[in-house]
Amino acid sequence: MEDMERAELCNNETQICENASLQHISLSLNIFTILVNILHIILMGKIAKCKQTTYYWILINMSLADIITSVTYSVLASCSLKQIAYESSKSVAEYFLRTRAAVTLATTAVRNFVLAVASYERYVKICLPLTADDKLLCHLGWVMAVVWAACYGVSLPVFLTDLDDVCYGDFTMAGILNLQSIIVSIILLTVPAGITFVCLFKVGRELKQMMGKHDIPGFNSEAHTAGRYIILICLLFYSSYTPSILAIALNYSDHVSYDTVGALNWASFLVQSLYGTLNIVIYVYMTRGYRMHVLTILSNWFKCFNGCHSSMNSVTPSVTKIST
Repeated sequence: MEDMERAELCNNETQICENASLQHISLSLNIFTILVNILHIILMGKIAKCKQTTYYWILINMSLADIITSVTYSVLASCSLKQIAYESSKSVAEYFLRTRAAVTLATTAVRNFVLAVASYERYVKICLPLTADDKLLCHLGWVMAVVWAACYGVSLPVFLTDLDDVCYGDFTMAGILNLQSIIVSIILLTVPAGITFVCLFKVGRELKQMMGKHDIPGFNSEAHTAGRYIILICLLFYSSYTPSILAIALNYSDHVSYDTVGALNWASFLVQSLYGTLNIVIYVYMTRGYRMHVLTILSNWFKCFNGCHSSMNSVTPSVTKIST
């Protein structure tokens, strides 16, 4: 019976969990990214003055998207999970591959759309500062809810019901997509990317014109710093997918080995695992007020830790004396 057949390997059995050390590194990076972003959300929540701004909620959604992505990558790239899926029936293995493809597309699309909204928000704040309240930004909560629901709601049904000639490997999935799947993937990835590039092009041009004009009335240095931050983060985000795009293109070439495609996929996977952490590091570096806030909290924690440690050391001799 077909259900009892084993999944077809894309190459050979060494593909399954072949790079266990890289998977452990990736898992560590993803866990670190999750912890950093959770800490970032907590610290951001302590800055009361920025809670009512659209920029604040965009930063929160960026961190949430990075957390979900890191959790997704940690689970779907798990060596144990892949081994269990492969050792099951062919239908289970193929279902796992379809799920991995769908969830990967959905998480990428969410990040894409969140950055698109962030770019549009900076465009409105920097290029149209005198404009009345923008309707899209006034309903930012609903916009973000629609983004999250639509990305997962569209990706999952398409990939779970449409994929043929699936083969099993650490990354490679040589499935044949129909026109519907291709169109959905293109829309989810290119539409937000187009919005991002158009908005940030205009923002970058405005920032260049404002360079050196800090003394003019109405100049908002924080808004311009935020604009530069969003530009840098978007460039970092799209650059991180360069190896993955090359891997997808080369995967269908008979002249490129599986090892080359696998190396490109691993490079992209590790860079994307770092992206969520680099995002926070860059924000802390570029935002002086937040940096001072973080340093103050860390300093207080360090003093508290040293105080508690000193107290324990001072109590230890007396305890030892009593016990003897």
